[in-house]
Amino acid sequence: MAINNPVGDRYNPPGNRSEDFEEIRFSEVELEDLFWLTNVSGKNNPPYRKIDDGSGGNTRTRVDQNFQLRDIVYQRT
Repeated sequence: MAINNPVGDRYNPPGNRSEDFEEIRFSEVELEDLFWLTNVSGKNNPPYRKIDDGSGGNTRTRVDQNFQLRDIVYQRT
């Protein structure tokens, strides 16, 4: 009978409920796409929507924020 030993496994993929964030530059985000400021999910990391080449809007507070084209942001994959 097979034994399930995650500690001894060489490859243990993440669970299907884990969230993956991809690090990209603000200039690479398409208009109207969502992005996050950090790669940690939770209430302290609200999603933003890209409005134009220099700003994005917080979807929870409806406050616009200016971004530089080279700023690092995160998108979910």
